[in-house]
Amino acid sequence: MSTLFLLLLGLCFVVMAIDTWAWISLFLKEKKQENPSYWPNVAILLAARNEEKNLDSCLQSLIRQAYPQDKFEIWIGDDDSTDATAQIAREWEEKYANVHYLEIKPSEKQKAKANVLMQLAEQTSADYFLITDADMQMPETWMRSMVKSVSSRVGIVTGFTVNAKSNLWTRLQATDWTFAQSLFYAFHRMGLATVAMGNNMLVTREAYQRVGGYANIPFSVTEDIALHRAVVNAGFQSKILMQPEVKGQTQAIATWKDLLRQRLRWMQGIPCLSLPLQLILLLQGLFFPAIILLSVFSPLVAFWVFLGKILVQGLLIRKGFKKTHQFFLWVDLLRYVFYSMILTLTLLLLFPFTRTIRWKDRNLPNS
Repeated sequence: MSTLFLLLLGLCFVVMAIDTWAWISLFLKEKKQENPSYWPNVAILLAARNEEKNLDSCLQSLIRQAYPQDKFEIWIGDDDSTDATAQIAREWEEKYANVHYLEIKPSEKQKAKANVLMQLAEQTSADYFLITDADMQMPETWMRSMVKSVSSRVGIVTGFTVNAKSNLWTRLQATDWTFAQSLFYAFHRMGLATVAMGNNMLVTREAYQRVGGYANIPFSVTEDIALHRAVVNAGFQSKILMQPEVKGQTQAIATWKDLLRQRLRWMQGIPCLSLPLQLILLLQGLFFPAIILLSVFSPLVAFWVFLGKILVQGLLIRKGFKKTHQFFLWVDLLRYVFYSMILTLTLLLLFPFTRTIRWKDRNLPNS
């Protein structure tokens, strides 16, 4: 039996062990969050670029938050939109006293979304910043639950996000979101790794100012991960929540081409992640190439290993769906496995040759 065969087999079993460990950890009970002694002032920072189709529904979900109306404000940053985004934002500003519109100007300090958030943060004196995107919709419990999770040592909190599900294509993306976030949450509970998502994130003013804000953070196409790393390096704790009260819903990516662009952008943020999380993602990404090579040595062994991966991954995904009150279809699991395999292999082939990132109709340099 060759050394390569044993290495491939070992890699596959390590990945399956990771999935199994993550699945078990989702059964651990969380400490109940108590209401704070007072509700701090919160500013929702909303970056918007050509979001006329989504902005209205997003703002409707934000203005309905079960939080004292005099304790939160919404800041909309129009990032050089060419559609009706600015008009919609101004209409909301005229209608609600706690909704504000800001036209974003180019800056030498930052670019793209990081520039929007930098300028919006300068407009408010709120204790906490809640950061989301204009294509998101939040439950009424979102703000209250995110704020309740903050303790004296916590500087940044990440909620749970899933895309809207209307057909097989969107269900596969939702399964992918749930699988990845279940892994992140599980290893966060074990104290091994944390991560942030910029469409569902809280950062305290103390932590933001401690790191100098986005003006002091080098540009990255994954600005959320860059901020997260800076906050954690400054000595603050990071927290990940996985509960229906903080489950935001985003729009699914419409085309395969746009999905690849999104994932290639996300991959630029991997060097900013903690080493344990980088290793976890690397092993997950190498599983499918390992299975293909393993089948050259022994198709039967590769089949049974592949079947084992489907089983443990399916258990993890099902638990993630249940924990966040989503409806799970077992029949989608096998479809998701092949979707994930094709997506992973395609990204592994494209990533080394990616020089610029196409995002929001802009070409941005690699981080």
